[in-house]
Amino acid sequence: MYNLDEMVARIYKELEIEAGQIYMHTICAKLNIILRVCEEESSHMVYHGTYYIIVDSRNSPQAQTFDFAHELAHFLLHDGNQRKSSRVYIEYQERQANNFAERFLVPMFLLRQLELPNDRADAAYLVEKTFKVDAELAKKRLALYEREMYEAYKNRYAW
Repeated sequence: MYNLDEMVARIYKELEIEAGQIYMHTICAKLNIILRVCEEESSHMVYHGTYYIIVDSRNSPQAQTFDFAHELAHFLLHDGNQRKSSRVYIEYQERQANNFAERFLVPMFLLRQLELPNDRADAAYLVEKTFKVDAELAKKRLALYEREMYEAYKNRYAW
């Protein structure tokens, strides 16, 4: 299992999160983060030792949850002030935060527990509804799951 997947599984267990139950206020309360949902671009910051996550209320509920997970990744994975970092390092951190957000919103350990229909469109729809994510993310995570299952199948027959 990839390190971020293990981290997500630990977070879900420690914070008692269930599939599709990403309650931003509850998670922030448990992690001692101040959450602001307002008409500002989603971001994060530390001010006098207090961590803040700001989520843009103008976005769809799915986009707000993704933004929250992205900003949570910065809290969990990144130290320091991005403004002092090189452009390349900032881009790396942003890709890593997006990767974490995708894994956090549709964790592989929970995806494996679903009874997925054989029809790919129906399976994607089930992932979308179970995890309350948009269709694009549901399809992306389902494709990754399918590759993982194929690799496991292939490895069973490797000499």
